[in-house]
Amino acid sequence: MTSSSRDKQTARREDVAEVVAALDAPTDESDVFDRPTIAPPFDLEAFAKAKMGDRDDRAAPSEMPTRPPPDDPASGTYDRPGSPSAEAPPSAPSSVSSVAAGMTEDALLRRLGSLEWVPTLAVDQNELRALAVDHRAAFLLSQVDGVSTIEMILDISGMPRADGLRFVIGFLEQGIIRLY
Repeated sequence: MTSSSRDKQTARREDVAEVVAALDAPTDESDVFDRPTIAPPFDLEAFAKAKMGDRDDRAAPSEMPTRPPPDDPASGTYDRPGSPSAEAPPSAPSSVSSVAAGMTEDALLRRLGSLEWVPTLAVDQNELRALAVDHRAAFLLSQVDGVSTIEMILDISGMPRADGLRFVIGFLEQGIIRLY
C-alpha cells in the first residue's frame, strides 16, 4: 500500500469520525424548535384557489367521514350482529359459497376448522384466468402462495374477516384451492 492511499484512508476515517462525533454531540433542542417558520414566497391561499377553483365538491380531510354509518349496507362491513352481517353482501359474487353466504363469522370459522391451514391453488393458471371472480376474490387468490396461512391472507386483504372467510370457503367448494 502506498503512502498516498494510506493518507486517503486516514483522511476518510477522520471525516467519518467527525460526522459521528457531530451526530453524538448533545443538541440544544431550543435551537431546533425556536426557529421561525419561513413563509413561502407566494400567497398560499391564492395558489390553492387557483389550483382548486371555487369548487365546494372537495372537502378538507378533517371534514371527510372516516367511517361509514353503522347501518350502511354499502360500507362493506358485514360482521355486526343484527345488521347485514347474517347475510352476504346484496350482490354476492359467484366465488362466495351459497352455503356460507348466510353464516356468521363464528360459524364460518367452525366450518373451516382453523385459520392455520395453508391454501394452495388446485387449478392451473389458464383455469384461474378463466374464472369469473370480482376484484376482492381475485386479490385473495393472488395471495395464495402455498406458504401463507389463511389468517395471514385475511390480514393482508384488509376486508372484513367474515367476507374473506366466505370467499375461502367458496374457493374450497369450487375446487379452486386445497388446504394443507
